[in-house]
Amino acid sequence: MQKSDFTIVHYYDQDLVDIYNKSWIWLHDSWQKPAKEIGFSSSYFNYQGNKTINQFEVCFSTFFLVYNSKKYNVSPLLDIFYNKQEKNGAIRGEYSVQTGKPVFTKENPEGVLPPLFSWVEYNLYHKVGNKKRLKDIMPTLEAYFNWLETTF
Repeated sequence: MQKSDFTIVHYYDQDLVDIYNKSWIWLHDSWQKPAKEIGFSSSYFNYQGNKTINQFEVCFSTFFLVYNSKKYNVSPLLDIFYNKQEKNGAIRGEYSVQTGKPVFTKENPEGVLPPLFSWVEYNLYHKVGNKKRLKDIMPTLEAYFNWLETTF
């Protein structure tokens, strides 16, 4: 990864600039390639060694990855979850990176995490301006909202 691949920050404290630059390099190492059989549509951002891909982590990662959207397109990260949507509208909060199946626990039998997708898409739209994406994903978000409202 080249230093020219990410947004340049000009700040009076060089130590903070160095941390910023190093964080993009570390981030590059956190892109994982899924096995095709698990149903993930693209490479994804995840800490090395994680056994699941977590909706909460992915959603919040989009807020900084969007600043380098030419190198790290965040839409496919969200699409991993959207593509796993069930017929009833459910999108589970975690999926196994080995099997692609949702992860359920005794404490969270529905596998739901905070519903952040709409907020994330709103932010992406204001940073990237992709109207077509909004049109394409709106039925998914509406079905997810209806499932949340019905279930909870």
